[in-house]
Amino acid sequence: MATHWGRKETIIWPPHVPLMSYSAVAVALLFTCLLLWQRVRFAMPPLEQTYIGDYIRAQAGAAFHLSGSYRLVYMGGGKAKPRLAFPFDFARGKMTLPSGKVAPFALAELARSEGYEFPFLGPARKYTDASMYRWLHDVVFDRTESPEAQEHSEDEQISFELRPS
Repeated sequence: MATHWGRKETIIWPPHVPLMSYSAVAVALLFTCLLLWQRVRFAMPPLEQTYIGDYIRAQAGAAFHLSGSYRLVYMGGGKAKPRLAFPFDFARGKMTLPSGKVAPFALAELARSEGYEFPFLGPARKYTDASMYRWLHDVVFDRTESPEAQEHSEDEQISFELRPS
């Protein structure tokens, strides 16, 4: 009968768990989240930043033919009738909103010349997710036209209206 001298070794090196692989995946996910946050925060225009959550939710809901409640951004102030805000209504800069909060954008000269003074969130309305996704994609997120073509007349703006479900 064999006798065992000394203590039984309990430390196993290298460990059987793929610790370095798990760490590499975790660091890659963290870095990806950091880059996405940086893209949304610093590279997207203000209207896209406002609608990014609704855009993702509408895209997912459109696959299942759902409807959702959305609050759209309108232009208001002065004597002008409120209307939906479009990407060409905003420019780089800063402005003070009626609530006293400083916004990281300014109104474009076109919006100011039409009598608008500030953007605001309208009341929640129910829209089908497919139509909301198409509208957000075509009007807000897919801006492939030249800046000269983005200056729309009032008749062209009416064609962008979104109808509730």
